[in-house]
Amino acid sequence: MTHRVFFAFHYDRDLPRVRQISTQMTGIDCVTAAGLTDASTFAAAKAEGEAAVKALIDRAAGDTTVTVICIGAETARQADISYAIAQTLKRRNGMLGLQVHALPGADGQPDKAGPGIGMLENLGYAVIPYSTPEALAQAIETAAKAIGR
Repeated sequence: MTHRVFFAFHYDRDLPRVRQISTQMTGIDCVTAAGLTDASTFAAAKAEGEAAVKALIDRAAGDTTVTVICIGAETARQADISYAIAQTLKRRNGMLGLQVHALPGADGQPDKAGPGIGMLENLGYAVIPYSTPEALAQAIETAAKAIGR
């Protein structure tokens, strides 16, 4: 089944990693976070402030069934990630954590592993390392089924 997926991530640090993942996905209608396809959209929202970033997240996450929290070296410290998690819970969407630090970044190098997202772990959501598009598609399907979608 095709799912609309919202990817939440540390935009400045992990955009190249998330782009790699989204371009590899097949059979999944990917709705990405905060201007993934248009960097100027996120930059403009960030310049306007927290309310604009939240509004951008709300628009990007609309009509989705699953949120994938892409976890890199500094994701846990991002206020917009906490907001995306809270909104996902409010919408009753499926959710999972995806460790993306091992993928090459803008400099072509992998990053160090970051701390886990306590809220995900405490609520019992799966956290997996990114390995293949097929494995991610299966994890998304499992997250969707967990909420009856």
